Amino acid sequence: MLFRSRGTLSGLVSLVLVAATLNGCKTTSFNGQADTRTLAPRKTSPASPAMVTPDTLPKPAVIVSTVETKKDSLAVPTPPTPLTPEAPPEPAVDYQVKTESFVQTSVSGRLDILIVMDNSGSMANDQKNLSTKIGALLKDLNNVDWQIGVVTTTVKNDTCQLSLIKSTDSDVETKFAKAIQVGTSGSDNEEGIRQAYNGLRCTETPWVRDNSTVAVLIVSDEDNCSNGYGCKTGAHANSFNEHYVIDYVEKTMNRTVGVNAGFYGIFWPAAQVCRQASNRAVIYQRLTDYKANGQINYGSICDGSYQYTLEKMSTSMAKLLTNRFKLGSVPNANSVIVTGQKAGAAPIEATDYTIEGDTIIFKFGSEPIIDSKVEITYHIPLK
Repeated sequence: MLFRSRGTLSGLVSLVLVAATLNGCKTTSFNGQADTRTLAPRKTSPASPAMVTPDTLPKPAVIVSTVETKKDSLAVPTPPTPLTPEAPPEPAVDYQVKTESFVQTSVSGRLDILIVMDNSGSMANDQKNLSTKIGALLKDLNNVDWQIGVVTTTVKNDTCQLSLIKSTDSDVETKFAKAIQVGTSGSDNEEGIRQAYNGLRCTETPWVRDNSTVAVLIVSDEDNCSNGYGCKTGAHANSFNEHYVIDYVEKTMNRTVGVNAGFYGIFWPAAQVCRQASNRAVIYQRLTDYKANGQINYGSICDGSYQYTLEKMSTSMAKLLTNRFKLGSVPNANSVIVTGQKAGAAPIEATDYTIEGDTIIFKFGSEPIIDSKVEITYHIPLK
């Protein structure tokens, strides 16, 4: 291709040189025959200052921001082994363990027996019958610290006129016989319930001991208040039934009938024939049946001898004593464990006993077998 003028060619060459300088290009050659350009490989050379005209300024570049997300194929890190939490510290022990054992070989403990003896005109033979039977009454109580107090069925201003025999006395048989044969000049309106109350309370001569087992024996050929209703009115009308003395024993004396207290009687039982007695003892029988746990705690006043009846009562009283054992210390609540055997060689269980202060009390029928070993483990506070 031919160019028309020299000036035009010269201007074109200048423009090419400027562009080459700005773009860092290599030398461009022209052969004058064809518009063919050969671009030689780029060489690195120091930048040279060049004249830039407005027409040769590059257009502003459009900047596009591109965020490239690159997925690294990194291995998933193994999670750290969790730390095993430290076991909480054991609570401080604020008690010590105590163990006691005993062999259930005999009956022991304190027993206070109150006998309420009818002293009305028809009782001479009955008093004589009983007066010689202290051995039968104590048959199963050989190792017991017992006391026997005797009052009559005749009320004298609600005072306590009591004869007392103790296990430590030198001549208990003579003293017992004398105390039982109280005479027959007393009231015919026998008030055995009221006198049982007065004899236990006995403010004039206190004799019932703390923590003792209490037994009350009423001996009469009639019922309370003679026929059961003879003292239903008046200032002491509430003493006509059995609850007058039951409430005193359980609520005031803090005894539990069937556990550390019991009621006994020699009278005319309601279901028996007894021609020597005047009235069936309905109220007295209700008293002896109270929490008797199925035992027959009474006998007939018409029996020729009271030996058998008194021996049964002795056995019953002994059971009240074999159900209680005093521990060396007061155990912490719910800490007592008893190992041993009860009737039938069955193991003693937690439901077979209760704890009152420093005393363990076995329920009736759940007492340890005689001659068996019993072990008691419990906690007590640290000193």
